[in-house]
Amino acid sequence: MVAAPTMPINPKTPPVVAIMRRRGSLQLGALVIIAAFLGAGLWFARWEGGASRATPDTFWYARDAFRYAGYPEKRADIIAAEFTCRAMKRARPKLSYDECMRYRSGLPVSAPVRFQRIFTSRPGYALLTVPFVRAFGRSGFVIGTAVLGVACGVAIMLLALAAGLRPARALLAEVLFYLLPTGLWVSRLLAEAPLALFLITSLLGTVLLVRGHGRHHEPAAPDPAAPDPAAPDPAAPDPAAGHPDGRTAGAERAAGAFLLAVSLSCLCAVKPANGVALAAALVAVAAVRLPSARARRGFAVVGTVAGAVLAGNLVVSAALRLPGLNETLQDTFTHHFRRPDVTDSWRRLGDAAVELWAQHLLPRLLDHPLIAAVYLVAAVGLLRGPRRDVAWPLIAAGLTGVGVISMHPVGTEVARLTQVTWIPVVLGLALAIDLPFRGRAPVRNLPLVRGLPLVRGLPLVRGVPVRRPEPGRHPTTFVGARYTRWRRHHPR
Repeated sequence: MVAAPTMPINPKTPPVVAIMRRRGSLQLGALVIIAAFLGAGLWFARWEGGASRATPDTFWYARDAFRYAGYPEKRADIIAAEFTCRAMKRARPKLSYDECMRYRSGLPVSAPVRFQRIFTSRPGYALLTVPFVRAFGRSGFVIGTAVLGVACGVAIMLLALAAGLRPARALLAEVLFYLLPTGLWVSRLLAEAPLALFLITSLLGTVLLVRGHGRHHEPAAPDPAAPDPAAPDPAAPDPAAGHPDGRTAGAERAAGAFLLAVSLSCLCAVKPANGVALAAALVAVAAVRLPSARARRGFAVVGTVAGAVLAGNLVVSAALRLPGLNETLQDTFTHHFRRPDVTDSWRRLGDAAVELWAQHLLPRLLDHPLIAAVYLVAAVGLLRGPRRDVAWPLIAAGLTGVGVISMHPVGTEVARLTQVTWIPVVLGLALAIDLPFRGRAPVRNLPLVRGLPLVRGLPLVRGVPVRRPEPGRHPTTFVGARYTRWRRHHPR
């Protein structure tokens, strides 16, 4: 989540600008609180509504979390087995709890070491829950997962605001996030919650770097009665003193680059496959959009940061000899290393991927055309949004889910591995709903690191911003001609 620091105020800035910036910070804080409470309620509803709150992978994540928290290895294994068996009992009522406990608690001894290294090589989820385990004991693992799931809702709201949505539509995007399949998987005891969180924050950093270069209204005709812009204005700030908007843009780019680098690195620690896929997708988008995009500098930074994280992940994996793609393929085709390794894993992968698409994915889309319609409407919303350059990284992030499931073609894992494809759908649907209201200026002024030169009305109080003012006039009457002249010399 991106903080909203207090922006530096130019000594000659009219007092009303400082007031509105502080007011915008309060609005953003209020939105974050509302999003947190809304996300907590929706997360709990999805937590109670699912048939099973865990999968067999939950055991390994819980075991690592309790071991990292300082529990003895044997005790951590038993607690992890209890978590998994109780959470899976609702989905498998015929399985005896005692039988499940005997089997799960003995896995650290019976399971192949190569299979266990797949989970120990991605410690992000377990490490994120360690503070909660130490603070709350055994229930801390669930509490930590809940906090991560609620943070996903707050992050998607901030991403929607950065993408140009009004506060009400941003909260609607959060509701859609929990109602769609993403809400189900972030409420399970799996790594999908931190996966979604760091993917969203990576996109938020990307948007902060490339936003502000989309569709814009044509500039209004100059007012004949207005003073000559070329004439010096005694009320204008001294250019040598620095322009607050320029400093703000630089701070936004720096914050976006930092957030992108940290989020991508954390995503590689949580789910290396998704981290590598997203980093590669952002590099590809930056390379394609760099020659023609208006935000060339932003896309250059995105490509540089994503490429550095991608190269760093490959170097670290090679140095530590972490399981890679070939090891994952052997795990898939040897039944978790219980059979001899195969020599034609890539040929088997191609056959399995074709079979998955032909027998599972395409028939599902044909049997449920509403799913394809939702994806289409979301794509239209993204491409017709107020900031077109923002759409391409979001679409590329969604396509990484298609690549991940193609590299791990297991029919029972389709719903879980493709949950990332719904994250851009959330924003696309919210933007599509906002299309009929696009005649009004979007709220670009909530201080997601960018300042707040906002005197258009309070979106939390009035619901929607007022329409654009007539040429040469400001929408509020109490500012006066002094501020109007200053704003004319310092456009947004």
